[in-house]
Amino acid sequence: SQVGEYTKIGDRVMLHIRIQLNGSGNTLTANPLTIAGLPFANGSAQTISTFVHWSFFSASYMVVGATLATGATTLAVTGLTAANASSGAAINSNALSATLGATVNLQMHYRV
Repeated sequence: SQVGEYTKIGDRVMLHIRIQLNGSGNTLTANPLTIAGLPFANGSAQTISTFVHWSFFSASYMVVGATLATGATTLAVTGLTAANASSGAAINSNALSATLGATVNLQMHYRV
């Protein structure tokens, strides 16, 4: 299931997204996760980041997040592992486990 809702007030958009996966196995290995179709493009001069709650992911991940580039309407889901935490360099989501029933929840706001 996929649920998304947003509220736009002036030049600010607040959104909440919840996705429950119906597949099992690590289907994201070759396909980094993106969430496309946001209602408005990011009008900020900088990339916006937010934390993501992912109910099942590899134990090596410490933090999962999403970024929205300037002018974009697609979120890129990324993560930090213990190995790359010291550098702060996020890696793409291709190691996230797409376990049956796993949920992805995120809330964020950005400027249009």
